[in-house]
Amino acid sequence: MRILHESDARSRPWKNGRGITQELAIWPEGSTLERADFAYRISRAGIAEDGPFSEFVGCDRVLIVLDGSGIELRHGGVASWRALPARIPYAFSGDGRTEARLLGTPVRDFNVIVARERMRLVSCEVVTHTTRLPTAGDHLFCHVVSGEFGIESLGILKPFESAWWNGSAVPRILELELRAADAVAIVVCLADREA
Repeated sequence: MRILHESDARSRPWKNGRGITQELAIWPEGSTLERADFAYRISRAGIAEDGPFSEFVGCDRVLIVLDGSGIELRHGGVASWRALPARIPYAFSGDGRTEARLLGTPVRDFNVIVARERMRLVSCEVVTHTTRLPTAGDHLFCHVVSGEFGIESLGILKPFESAWWNGSAVPRILELELRAADAVAIVVCLADREA
């Protein structure tokens, strides 16, 4: 288990070179986006213009719009666009072409990319209140977007800080205590695929 601070995030170019991502976590340690040998990757990014997303064949993705005027996505070259509500997890496949269209000002988002043959996304939740979340996985990641949350035995997590558990360190219940009215956290739970 570890606490990650804003200074621990690593700036990485998008796979398609059209932007920059703040990589918060990548598993297993030592894996990279470039080698595509990761089981999962968690990041934050800004989208400043319309255009295609990077393709991640063999991966499932979740995107959460954090702020900005909003964004629409379409997949596989179809004509219809889908608007993504703010702070609602949106799941889609990384296999095909995905295009993005801004609805106004640039947006910031939170991303989870999972190699589906190696890992399974159990849940991805946006938390805005004091809660007790049951967990059922081998990996748990809690990221504070705004405000502050207290976590039992760990203390207070501030904006852009994260708590990351792996293996036997994953708590069966994650207790989050709201410490500010505007607090928002994202909790991601993942499970290893059986060999």
